[in-house]
Amino acid sequence: PHPLLKYAGMPIGTAVIAGKFAYYTLFRSLENNPISKTRRQLLNPTYFQPGAPRCYLYSKSDAIVSWEEIQQHMRDASNKDIPITDAMFDGTEHCRHARGKDHLRYWQLVVLTWDKAKHIKAADLESDMFEEGESSDDGIITDPEKEILSSLSAEHV
Repeated sequence: PHPLLKYAGMPIGTAVIAGKFAYYTLFRSLENNPISKTRRQLLNPTYFQPGAPRCYLYSKSDAIVSWEEIQQHMRDASNKDIPITDAMFDGTEHCRHARGKDHLRYWQLVVLTWDKAKHIKAADLESDMFEEGESSDDGIITDPEKEILSSLSAEHV
């Protein structure tokens, strides 16, 4: 090759490859990492029953998950008519609310959310989870899940 092309091609090629790497790292991988995928799946009715209540417990002191991200996810859930309960805790780090100074409030919210979930009829859960013609007998729901569903429906008979 011509010497000019040889020396000009190397920086141009490096810039193109570096640009593609930077684009993928900054933009594409933000949407394809496990945390982003999980956030999307939490709002996807294929994975989680939309009528099931959600409880968002968070703190501004959390260095792992930003409180702004939690609030954005709550707005996204609310826009999909997912019932939510939320509480911001003061001064507790990630997953430390149950041991913080406001631990009683934490457990009250957990019990409240659990009680709301208990009142969802099992038949409603199954009808939302399966396409027409499918059922839990297709092997999608495990035996322990069947026990939970049957105990829920027994409470509402």
